[in-house]
Amino acid sequence: MSNICVHAIPDATQPIAIIVPHEAHLRASLPDEDSRTSLADLCAKPKVKALVLKDCNAAGKKSGFKGIEMLQAVVLTADEWTPENGLVTAAQKLQRKKIEQRYDAEILVRFFFLISSLSCVQCRVVVICSHARARRLAR
Repeated sequence: MSNICVHAIPDATQPIAIIVPHEAHLRASLPDEDSRTSLADLCAKPKVKALVLKDCNAAGKKSGFKGIEMLQAVVLTADEWTPENGLVTAAQKLQRKKIEQRYDAEILVRFFFLISSLSCVQCRVVVICSHARARRLAR
């Protein structure tokens, strides 16, 4: 990974990570992918997201993370985080609030996907309000 920001959503049971993958390492772990595929296109593929999630959680497990500390999902982006775009400081410290705001739509999509993949016994609706936040409404 080139950069990672772990983000907790109040209604989620585990955190989500926003990740800028290291392109060479990602491509090395995907030998069947066409080398002409852009990093942005790789980041959009569900199988790539699943691979990155699996690798991150394997590293977490190896480091002794508990179940609640493991990632529930990942948002992959090809966008570099630089001081110029405001996502990191000059000292390369993450600007978490700005990262959250920049990738809020993708975070909500991953959160909605997680909710919709739950059992259909209890339906849940996600409403994306003007503040770009998710709210669960009981049926």
